[in-house]
Amino acid sequence: MKNWMKKLSIRNKLILIILFITTFAMSIGGIVMVEWSIKSFKKELVQHTQNNADLLSEYCVVPLSFYQIDGLKELLAKLDTISYVSKVIIYNINSELYVKYEKKNVSRVRIRYQAGKYGHFFENNFLHLTKPIIYEGNKVGEMYIVSSTKEMDEKIMNFLIIMGIIWLILLIVSYILAVNLQKLISLPILRLAEAAERVFQEGIYDLQIQTKNKDEIGLLYKRFNEMVARIDFYLKELKRNNEELAEFNYVASHDLREPLRTLTNYCKLLKEDIGENLSEDAKLDMFFISDAAKRMDNLITDLLQLSRAGRVEFEDADIDLNHCLEIVVHDLQVSIQTSKATVECNHLPKVKGDSTQLTRVLQNLISNAIKFHHPNVAPNIKILSNQKENFWEISVIDNGIGMEKQYLEQIFAPFKRLHGASKYEGTGIGLAICKKIIERHDGKIWVESEMGKGSTFKFTLPVKK
Repeated sequence: MKNWMKKLSIRNKLILIILFITTFAMSIGGIVMVEWSIKSFKKELVQHTQNNADLLSEYCVVPLSFYQIDGLKELLAKLDTISYVSKVIIYNINSELYVKYEKKNVSRVRIRYQAGKYGHFFENNFLHLTKPIIYEGNKVGEMYIVSSTKEMDEKIMNFLIIMGIIWLILLIVSYILAVNLQKLISLPILRLAEAAERVFQEGIYDLQIQTKNKDEIGLLYKRFNEMVARIDFYLKELKRNNEELAEFNYVASHDLREPLRTLTNYCKLLKEDIGENLSEDAKLDMFFISDAAKRMDNLITDLLQLSRAGRVEFEDADIDLNHCLEIVVHDLQVSIQTSKATVECNHLPKVKGDSTQLTRVLQNLISNAIKFHHPNVAPNIKILSNQKENFWEISVIDNGIGMEKQYLEQIFAPFKRLHGASKYEGTGIGLAICKKIIERHDGKIWVESEMGKGSTFKFTLPVKK
């Protein structure tokens, strides 16, 4: 029931709620009215029967006192004109049957007479009433009357029909009112939902919607307009900052790297011109200068790649990770052969994403596994895939040097290196690039490792739909 309600629009929910409350209130009111009417009809029947019993008692005194049975029968025969009276029995002072009247075409009624016990009760479709016949303060007999509830039942049935018609009319009126009244709430909300959908689908962040409401819906409109305006402002600021960043990238890729190339080239020229006349200390100084320039150039290159990883145009296509792995193994062939590494893989899945960027992720992880291996131990790299619910989990497992647990999070931050540049080459940006690429593919990346026992890098990608 709850799931079905959740699928309904606000308009239909409001209509159903109004109809439910109206129906519930009318049902409770109808039940109360019916109960009250039944009690009223019963009370009315009892009162009429009691009045007739009192009147008959007065006329029965003389025939009963002087044993005039024929006169009493003639008197009771006149009860044919009273439709609801079905049976009347007169008992003498000794509670013996004196005279009996029973209307024709009346179903058999079980007599519940008990001498000396007065009052009334309802049984099946009849009212049973017993009362004493009093003359000058003395009881001269007893009267037992049975009245049919047929007329009362007809009245109740007519009342129920009328109540049903009224209930149906009220329900129709309530539906018409619900359809019109819900517009006061649902239409402004639907307008707001449509505006939010346009902002999301079309990117119209300068959209403003107007309303005359001064209530909470009016406040919601106002805050929506303010929020969209703020987003529009921040997007323009972001666009401007991106343009400045693009200019910086241009400067970094040309103006900053050009002096480094010049420095490296002049070191080569000096080595060619006067290399034989340089002292060992001078040669070492020139080596440090060239090495520093080279590392600076690599750092600038990696910074540019990190910046572009989140801004380059994203190609959302069907790709085969097995093909990406083949490209990586081919590109790293020299490193694999030099380190005598082995790369094992089960069948990798097909996913949606950017082939170039995911190839970059596999290349970074595999090259790191080759780089950080135990001395004199050939790297063994296993690549596994496992589907979990609606995503694939890809694992890159190595038998390298591993790392301590306190460093498992920080290695994905830019420039976070666990080893000096003199021992292992690199700028410490590769894993940060991997993290940015995987997050752009709606996945996540993490590492499980133990010092001296290797590492397992894992990342997730959505299952292709």
